[in-house]
Amino acid sequence: LSNDNYLPRSLLASHNILKQIERAEFLCAALGGLINDFFSFEKEVLDAESDFNVIPLYAQNYDLSLECAIIESAEYTNQSYEEYKQVTQEIYDCPLPQDLKNKVDTHIQCLDDSNRAVWVWQIETERYLRDESIFHEIRRENYKSTG
Repeated sequence: LSNDNYLPRSLLASHNILKQIERAEFLCAALGGLINDFFSFEKEVLDAESDFNVIPLYAQNYDLSLECAIIESAEYTNQSYEEYKQVTQEIYDCPLPQDLKNKVDTHIQCLDDSNRAVWVWQIETERYLRDESIFHEIRRENYKSTG
């Protein structure tokens, strides 16, 4: 992450939290992509006819209508976020030497900041705004830039 806080993987393994850290990192990255897929759906899938997006993947793999694919994709995204919160809480609760705990806590706070930044970027940019959208968050009428 961008805060110059490096976690020695061997030390994490010796304290039995390496797998949880790796899972939290994976979920953080996955959530960024999943959230972007909702915002970019209309522009990339409907307009550009790309199927590289979680929504059409759900539709194709499970033979779902668009509405059902959106709901299933949202549920998957929400479940991933719930798992992220659970894993990071387990990490916070893990007894560690204070110097390592400080580094681990900082690392998790940075992952949390990354998750928040994904949402803020999506709603603060005009990149995916539309006059009419199936998603409330990207309807031009609802856009309020703070920039």
